[in-house]
Amino acid sequence: MWKVVQGRIPSFSELLKRGVKVPSAGKCFLCSMLVETVEHLFCHCSMVWRVWQKWVNLWKLNLVMPGDFKSFMWWWNSQIISSAQKPFWWMSFFGIVWTIWLCRNDLVFNLKGCKADTIFDLALVRIGFWCKSKWLDMPFSISEFVRNPILCGSLQASIRRQRAKLGPIIWPGDNADSVPKGWEFPTEGKRLKIGNYDAVVGDVTIVANRSLFVDFTLPYTESGVSMLVPIRDNKKKNALVENNEEVAND
Repeated sequence: MWKVVQGRIPSFSELLKRGVKVPSAGKCFLCSMLVETVEHLFCHCSMVWRVWQKWVNLWKLNLVMPGDFKSFMWWWNSQIISSAQKPFWWMSFFGIVWTIWLCRNDLVFNLKGCKADTIFDLALVRIGFWCKSKWLDMPFSISEFVRNPILCGSLQASIRRQRAKLGPIIWPGDNADSVPKGWEFPTEGKRLKIGNYDAVVGDVTIVANRSLFVDFTLPYTESGVSMLVPIRDNKKKNALVENNEEVAND
């Protein structure tokens, strides 16, 4: 990303400065109108503009495109977005920029045409994969994210806010600050993984809020101390005697 900010990516205008021959007189392959500079490719190209406009409209914001890419990043950072949604907001920015560059290269080197809707859809899929990789507990699929990215982003932000409200660990015993023996995290070796999640074994209270973030398993044995001992039955049973006793009682 720093190469984009510094104008160091191999755009057509940059290649012309280096004396490299470029096709179509250095015009943008996406719109075929103006010379391809960093600002044009990522900000002012008519096709790219529609991509940014579609994403900003989902947030009900008005896009005012600045003159250069660095100022565009400042505009992006200045938007009123909640702190919980900021990571998702910036991830979408990087995902769209990277998708624009990949689609441009595919058009230049492979002559594969693309439209603004294609770039936008590919960016949504890429952002969804990045979100799933960063937040393993994201409770929605990639297809659900593509259908409604803002709703999924809001749900993920809500989960982050709820998780921040969880209090510190209260250990059993008189000293709450002292970690009991056997509960320490290992300083060496790999952490235990079950699928993509850690496992917790111990006295964890099952409450509604915690059920939003983890799956609980119910106890399969009763608590307490038990002992198994053999039983010897010394009573002799006689079927004839028992029957006679029943007749006598009748």
